[in-house]
Formats: sequence, C-alpha cells, structure tokens
Amino acid sequence: MKKKYTIEQLNGMACRHGSPGYSNPEVIEDVVPYKGNPVNGIVNRELWTVQFESGCFTHITDEALQLLLAKGECAYSRAAGFTALEVIEIL
Repeated sequence: MKKKYTIEQLNGMACRHGSPGYSNPEVIEDVVPYKGNPVNGIVNRELWTVQFESGCFTHITDEALQLLLAKGECAYSRAAGFTALEVIEIL
C-alpha cells in the first residue's frame, strides 16, 4: 500500500494523469478549491482543481481527492460538466 499524502505534499509530485491505459507523465503544480460556476446546477458540491506543470488541469470531487490522498491513486469521472474517465497515480 502506498503512503498517505496531504494536499501540500502533492505539490511537486510526479504522477501519471489521463485516460486509463493512456495516462501521461505529469507533475502536480497545485491543488486548489474549484472556483468556477456551479456544476450542473449543484452549488454545494465540493470540487477541487488539480493543476499540472504542463498547463493541463482537471476537476475532481472531494471523494476522488480523498482517495488520491489515502492511496496515492484514483480513477474518476472528471467533474465540472465533463464525463471523461481519468486517472491520477502518484509515482
């Protein structure tokens, strides 16, 4: 089992991110609360933006973030109005 992380520890961490089986190497630049418009009319849903050094980013639910922190990896449907399946795995 991989070690547990804090949000602060994720910054600067090498990872793989993208579609399952087709993920790309990335480095997490920052994890911040999502500040966009309400998602599908849901206002009180806690979302996070994961920003990568490449300039890419993704939006994840708090549940997916907690899984990433606990296990070092998570698979999720991208939040904020998208339906793509993605993975993040800390290396």
